[in-house]
Amino acid sequence: MVEGPTDVPTIGELLRVLERRENLVLLPLGGSDAINAKAAPYLLEVKRLSDTVFAVIDSEQSSKAAGIPKGRLGFRAACEKVGIRCHILERRSIENYLSDAAIKAELGPSYTALGPYETLRRGKPSWPKEQNWRIASRMKRADLAPTDLGRFLKEATEPMAPPTR
Repeated sequence: MVEGPTDVPTIGELLRVLERRENLVLLPLGGSDAINAKAAPYLLEVKRLSDTVFAVIDSEQSSKAAGIPKGRLGFRAACEKVGIRCHILERRSIENYLSDAAIKAELGPSYTALGPYETLRRGKPSWPKEQNWRIASRMKRADLAPTDLGRFLKEATEPMAPPTR
């Protein structure tokens, strides 16, 4: 599960970059409306689809010192309660993981990567979120793999070992 509808193709492209796209279904959470401590009933419904479910949500932090908003921490607790691995991004949002090279390759030389806590609106110039997946398609494994997002996506999509008898 991912934050919102524009994150479905974006995370899909990042999984492709990591060679982890096969046999995965991405579902949007609908943004902040569903990302809260009361999410357990929805999460239980999703768990009916598969025992292997994970979620990636934005931290929405304005700085490292700002801390993660309560609703997001509550969502993570609801995920843990029902057996879903939830990762809250260390950076503000998915846009903060898009590399400068990928942004320039897709949008042109006047565009630059965002800082870890910078909002997309603050980008000079900014781009529509709907472009994120195109930018993500130009990412390199070396840009993504060492980040918390890259490590989580890799670990969460590791093939499960066959049961021992």
